[in-house]
Parts: sequence; structure tokens; C-alpha cells
Amino acid sequence: MIAFLNSFFSYVVLFLIMAAIAGFGIFAGITMRKKKNVKDAAVPEGEA
Repeated sequence: MIAFLNSFFSYVVLFLIMAAIAGFGIFAGITMRKKKNVKDAAVPEGEA
């Protein structure tokens, strides 16, 4: 029983780490896209 719990919590910790990395990637992607949209809006259409 102890081995099962140890393995289970190991997977829970691994899942939390992977979810945090994915969350950071999503946050960074949204932030970069918003900056690109603002930059593209400032450039006239013919020059892009």
C-alpha cells in the first residue's frame, strides 16, 4: 500500500510540474501575441 501511495504522489507532483510549465507557455504565448498585434496595428498596411 505504501508503494502505491508513493507512486501515486510521484505522478501527482509530475502532473503539477507539467501543468505549471504548460500554463507558463500559454501565458507567454498570449503575451507575445498581444505585443505583436499592437506592433502590427502601428504599422501602415502597405508596409507590412
